Amino acid sequence: MNPTPNQITECDDDKQLCEWVSVEDGLPEMEVDMLTYDVNFPDDGCTVEQLIGEDDWPVSYSVTHWMPLPKPPFYVRKEIDMSPIIKLRADLTDAENKLYFKDAEIGRLQRQNDELVARVAELSDLCRFMCQTWTAIDKFVYENCDGDALMKYPVIQGTQNQFDLNKIGDQPFDRKNSKAGADYLLHQQSTKASSLN
Repeated sequence: MNPTPNQITECDDDKQLCEWVSVEDGLPEMEVDMLTYDVNFPDDGCTVEQLIGEDDWPVSYSVTHWMPLPKPPFYVRKEIDMSPIIKLRADLTDAENKLYFKDAEIGRLQRQNDELVARVAELSDLCRFMCQTWTAIDKFVYENCDGDALMKYPVIQGTQNQFDLNKIGDQPFDRKNSKAGADYLLHQQSTKASSLN
């Protein structure tokens, strides 16, 4: 014997099984979602409906059967251990920070290297300028000074040293670089003097 509408409101708790009930044997409670079978409904004929009035289904639809909706499946949310993900994220952040500081250090060293290359060029040109100046003065003294003045003139000792200075003085140089080299040496001297005070 089929149960009455008031008795069929939900599925069997233990088995979670529901059976179709003919509308001729009874109707469900009003305004409760039910699974219905409509012979004119496309596909499998099943849809979820509510009975609004007692004449609603027989008149408005071709519903022949209904059943209570089953309870949703029991689901226990599994807690995910996030510690490996958190550690990986921390490791990635640490690696990114190290890479950032490594890049910054490489940039600093590159700038320092560029500065040293420029400084070598400036000091080399300053040395060439000084050798050229010394060669010109030396030539002027030997051509225009007499014995006493020549004896008081400070000379570079050694013929080879004099030849080397002449060769360096003959090399081309950039006057702007020689000025920058002199400025650098003066700045170094003032920095050293202020640090001693």
